[in-house]
Amino acid sequence: MSARPPQSALAPEPGELPRRLLTVLVCAALEPGLPGVLLFDLPPEHLAAVTDVFAGLVRMAGGYSAGTPVQRSTLNAATVDEDLWLRPRIRRGPEGIEFTVEPGPLTETGTGASLVVVPDLARLSVPGTRAAVQLLGADVATVEHTGFRYRWRPRTRWLAVCRTEDIEQVSPHILDRFPLRLAP
Repeated sequence: MSARPPQSALAPEPGELPRRLLTVLVCAALEPGLPGVLLFDLPPEHLAAVTDVFAGLVRMAGGYSAGTPVQRSTLNAATVDEDLWLRPRIRRGPEGIEFTVEPGPLTETGTGASLVVVPDLARLSVPGTRAAVQLLGADVATVEHTGFRYRWRPRTRWLAVCRTEDIEQVSPHILDRFPLRLAP
């Protein structure tokens, strides 16, 4: 006789997975020490709905009104450093055309809640991986670039997805940055 329970005993009850997912998302939204959620084997067609729910929870946990948008950034294999930290701006000024830089999508300015979505953690670019390592769980973050210096306390929440068969491609160092992990 086998010591393993039958496969049907290991399968979650209908409705249990959505309840577990909602519990994980609520915990991540409410607890500053849990900034990253890693979901295994989430079907791609469900990512938008899960992201919307998580964004709503992050907004409510931050005390923002229902009409306040949550700034969302998506990081993937094509993400480069120039997409993350600074935004160049060209404006017409009294002296002519002026070139300035402003904080980018990962540089929190305290103007609202923010969420980073990583649809495929195993295929995240090197700059995206560096950003996750730098920001997830950090007490303070700093950006310095050609006359621009900004320092903040990271509060952005991260939602990442990874297929179980791809987990060996992800460094344990990056996996450690996601304290909440949910597998079906």
